[in-house]
Amino acid sequence: MRSHRIAGHLVEELVSANLDHSLTPEVSRTLEEHLRGCLSCRGLVARQERLRTGLRELSAPIASRDSDALWVGIASRRARPHRAFPRGLVQVGLAAAVLVVAAGTSVVLLERRPAAAPAPARETVSRSAFVLPGGDGTLTVEQGSALARADAEVGVGARAELRLTQPPTRGSAEIRIRREGDASYGVLGSSPDVAGSTRVSFGGSFPRPEGLVRVTYEVWVHFESDADTVDSAPLIIEVTATRRGEEARSP
Repeated sequence: MRSHRIAGHLVEELVSANLDHSLTPEVSRTLEEHLRGCLSCRGLVARQERLRTGLRELSAPIASRDSDALWVGIASRRARPHRAFPRGLVQVGLAAAVLVVAAGTSVVLLERRPAAAPAPARETVSRSAFVLPGGDGTLTVEQGSALARADAEVGVGARAELRLTQPPTRGSAEIRIRREGDASYGVLGSSPDVAGSTRVSFGGSFPRPEGLVRVTYEVWVHFESDADTVDSAPLIIEVTATRRGEEARSP
């Protein structure tokens, strides 16, 4: 299916951001107008909504069901009539009960998993340096809690830093992203006017893949000025959608 764009952004990205309530009112209205006339994009919205509903159901707590089963078992034991046992049998029973409790405790300890450590605010996944007309720059892909969406614990983002010893009279820069196998690209972040600047910094967050899958992206900086047009060498990044959010690695 051909990817549709609104104001330079993939509709897939805008739909995900709209479900997170992170679009401006103007962009949200533009997206709604597009969806009213585009059947394929409305289908995309329906798939993303079904995915989120499924994730919420998977993460629903099961403690209440375990608790109900425990109390049903206790109630059934209390309802049984009391019988008198010889003293020797009582002592044997107590010893067996101690062994059962000890065995049960060891099983619980073996099955108990330690809680996941909190995600760092930011950590570098991959970084590259490149040369610009009259300067240089760096592109950094990061992950961590500081980059997470409102309903997630971790997220992935990219950040570009440009250092221009010779400020251009006109120019612009973008962080571009392309999914493996796609012909078109998206824009994670941009600085539409770098004229007269010596230092420029901008960035953006990666889109959330559909489903709990791993997606490979190419990420690079596109720079245009009155002197030249430059594309940095792309970083290859694998992004995995997990129940905690988005996590990345450099293969």
